[in-house]
Amino acid sequence: MTIHPFAIAVPQADLDDLQGRLARTRWIDAAQDDGWSYGVELGYMRELVDHWQQRYDWRSHEAARRSRVPGRRPAQDPPGRPPSCESISP
Repeated sequence: MTIHPFAIAVPQADLDDLQGRLARTRWIDAAQDDGWSYGVELGYMRELVDHWQQRYDWRSHEAARRSRVPGRRPAQDPPGRPPSCESISP
């Protein structure tokens, strides 16, 4: 199997779409003291979405990953694996 290098490069349109989806999140009203009994705790999820919207710098993480770890992709998908199986060297 031939291995080809690849670089993480997410199109800006995809990141813009993600930002739009996060901004359009429709929050539910949590019942008092729900905690984690019915899934992810609402306050935690709000903090996570806020982090992705306001503080996470995708481009800096993307650049850091590219500079530290080369990615590899097989020229042909191995049998029994999903298409475009990619690996990142440790």
